[in-house]
Amino acid sequence: MGVLARVAVAATLLTPVLANAQSIEVEVRNSASADDDYFCWTPVEARVRALNSMQPMQVTIAADAQAGGGGLVFQGLGATRPTAATFQPVQTLSLTLPQDSSWVPFWVAGSAASVGAKDVSIVVTDEANAAPPASLPVMVRVRKDARTLTQPEIDTFLSALRTLHDVDGGAVASRFVKYASAHAQAFNIGIHHATDPGFWPLFLAWHRAFLLSLERELQAIDKRVALPYWRFDQPDPGGIGGAPRIFNRNFMGSISGGALQAGGFRVTFAPTNPLFGWNVPGLGALVRTADATGGTMPANRLQTILDLVENTTGPDQGAYKLLNGRVELRYHNGAHGAVGGWLGQGYSPADPLFFLLHANTDRAWAVWQHANPDRFVSTLPKSYHAQGAYPGPAQPGRFRMGSYLDDVMWPWSGLQGDQGTPDRLDDWPSLPEPFPATLVDGVTPSPKSTVDYLDVLGAGTALDACYDDLAYPH
Repeated sequence: MGVLARVAVAATLLTPVLANAQSIEVEVRNSASADDDYFCWTPVEARVRALNSMQPMQVTIAADAQAGGGGLVFQGLGATRPTAATFQPVQTLSLTLPQDSSWVPFWVAGSAASVGAKDVSIVVTDEANAAPPASLPVMVRVRKDARTLTQPEIDTFLSALRTLHDVDGGAVASRFVKYASAHAQAFNIGIHHATDPGFWPLFLAWHRAFLLSLERELQAIDKRVALPYWRFDQPDPGGIGGAPRIFNRNFMGSISGGALQAGGFRVTFAPTNPLFGWNVPGLGALVRTADATGGTMPANRLQTILDLVENTTGPDQGAYKLLNGRVELRYHNGAHGAVGGWLGQGYSPADPLFFLLHANTDRAWAVWQHANPDRFVSTLPKSYHAQGAYPGPAQPGRFRMGSYLDDVMWPWSGLQGDQGTPDRLDDWPSLPEPFPATLVDGVTPSPKSTVDYLDVLGAGTALDACYDDLAYPH
C-alpha cells in the first residue's frame, strides 16, 4: 500500500480487480494525502465510504497497531466536533455506509503514542465480508519525556535539527538561527519579566507559540518529529552503563572532556551525532557551564507552585498572572541557570537544549490547565489576565501591543520597528527573517490561540501538540 493515505484494498491479490468490485475508502482530515495522517490526543475528523455497494454496508472501525506502537480510539458524532464534555471514545465503532458512495464522518484520536513512525492503522471491516478491509496507517505524534526516547527517535529529532541549522536562512545565517535572533531581540520587551510589578502576561503564551513554530519547521523536514521535553525537576536515571540519557555525547551533548573557553566549556558530541560540530555564526561553538542532568530543584517544586497559585488567587481572580510569574521565576529560571553558557543569555535558543527546557516549562502550564479545566477558557481572566485587544496610549499601565488576548503576537504579526505613532508600546524590533503568519490550520498566533491548545472546547483550533502524560480530558 506504500504511502497512499487513501486505501481501497482488492478482495484478493490472486483475483483480477473488477471495475465494479465493492471496496472501502478511509481518510483522515478529509484528505487523500498521506502528509496529514499525524495527530495526537485531540480528536480529528476522519471519513469512510463504500464504493460500488448494492446496498448499505455495515462496517466496524478499529485499530491495528504494531507491537509497542500507537493506540487509537473513535467516536461517531458525525460532523459535531467533540469537546471535553462530549468526547466518549470507544475501541471499536460500528457505522452504516450508504450505497450512494457518500462519505460518513467519524472522529479518531490517539490513545497511546507511536514510536517514531506510522505504527498503527485505522482498519475498516465490512461486517458482511462483501468488501475487503481498508487499512490506513497513521502516527500518534506526541511530545515525550526525553529520557524515554528510543535512539531512533533521538536520531530523527537531531537530524531534523541539523537540517534546519544547515538550511540557508536568507537574511540570517540559517533557518534555525532566526530563533535565537528573535528571542534575543524580544528578551527585554515583554516575553520575560512576568514577575515585574506590571505582571507582563506573555511569558507562557509567547513561548508556547515559539515552540510550535520550531516544531512545525522540523516537521516540514521530517513529519515524525515532536519536541521532547527535559524534566529538569527530576533526576536523570541514566541509560546503558549509567550514562545520563540526555546529557551524553549521543543526544544533547556533554561538557565532559570539553575545552574551557569563553563562557564555559565547549559541549562535545559523538562524531555520529547530527549535532557534532554545532556552531552558530557570531557565537562560535556551543558552550555550557554544567551538565545539569536534573533533580537540582525539589521534586515537588511544580506542585508547590500550582498549590500557591490556587491558594493565593482564589477561583475567580487572575490565577494565570501569578502562575506566569512563578513558573518563570521559580521553575524555568533555575533550569537555565543550572546549565549556563548560552542558556544564560538572551540568545539562548541557539542551544538546542533550550527547546527541551521550554517544552517542559510549557508542559507546566498544561499541567495546571489539566488540573483546572476551566483554564482552557481563554476569555476568563484566570486563564489569561490581559483580556481584549491593545487599548492604545490612553490607558496607563498598559502592556505592549501583541500582549493582549486578541492581539497577534510578534514576530508572527510581521510588525517591525516604529509603527509611525507616538506610542512607544506599539513598536517591535526589526527582524531580518520573517516568521510565518500562521502555525496550524490557519490559526494566527495570538495569546488566545495558545490557551486551549488541545481544543477541549471544540472550536477547531487545536495546536496539534500534546504531552505524553497529559491525555485529552473527558
